[in-house]
Amino acid sequence: MASASLTDVAFDLIDAAYAAATDPGLWPEFASRFERGLGSAVVVYAHPIENPRASATQLSAGFDPDVSRAYNERLNAKNILIINAARTRASILTAEEVVSREELEASEFFNEFMAPQGLGEAVNLTLVAGGRHRISLAAMRSKARGGYGSEERRLLERLAPHLQRGMEVAQRLDLLYLRGAVTFAAFERLAAAAALVDDEG
Repeated sequence: MASASLTDVAFDLIDAAYAAATDPGLWPEFASRFERGLGSAVVVYAHPIENPRASATQLSAGFDPDVSRAYNERLNAKNILIINAARTRASILTAEEVVSREELEASEFFNEFMAPQGLGEAVNLTLVAGGRHRISLAAMRSKARGGYGSEERRLLERLAPHLQRGMEVAQRLDLLYLRGAVTFAAFERLAAAAALVDDEG
């Protein structure tokens, strides 16, 4: 059973997701609540199904602004976590499930993006996978905090359908658009860290 605190976090994030579905200006608030609730930087990535090296951050909280800009400029092609996760159909994957610790810490992505921000653990939640694009949410935190465990996985499993539904509601209201390379016109560009990646278009 999930701890009371994580259960509260789940309900808070579900409420925030539905609020943002009808008011795109609230997506940054969702990202901030996620960051506070899980003690993790969060980012939403999107990339064409056939090219996970072209992922781009759409929403984020908790990341260094300069490093975040560098991600979209050149580090996206080195994101070993997204590249490897794109090879599986699993919806929730921790860093250890897609790459060995040794390979991760030897990678350019780790040394140029994660390590400079004190990040050592990650978990990826696929929200959309199919068609032309993939959309994922990734959470990252320090190695000292330890990896993401079963309770946090259950929280993400509980949150996923509500995030997906919130996106659908937003699209129906013409407040959020998914087109071509999966550009979320309704998401404000943030100088923080949160990620969502889309496999379907």
